[in-house]
Amino acid sequence: MYQSALADFAMSERFDKVLAINVYVFWTSAADAELEVVRECMTPGGALFICYEGPAGEPSPRVVTAVTTALAAHGFVCDVETGGILSFRARVADRAVG
Repeated sequence: MYQSALADFAMSERFDKVLAINVYVFWTSAADAELEVVRECMTPGGALFICYEGPAGEPSPRVVTAVTTALAAHGFVCDVETGGILSFRARVADRAVG
């Protein structure tokens, strides 16, 4: 098992899928260091999935805006799903999805 703060994560392996569940740094800050680490550890065509399970009802527009803004600032494009669990599927804009 490997445990690290995301901003300090370092591994030579690349991943085609990165999953973050209830990782609040993506909407409580710009997440600059964290999103750069994620970009660096993704394979070309890889996908980042960020999911939040919040209170029943519509997700907070503040969370949606903060996450999509942070992702876009780091070269990601994303789709947002708001049914039940708020989820973002993102990929680096200059990499083809495979």
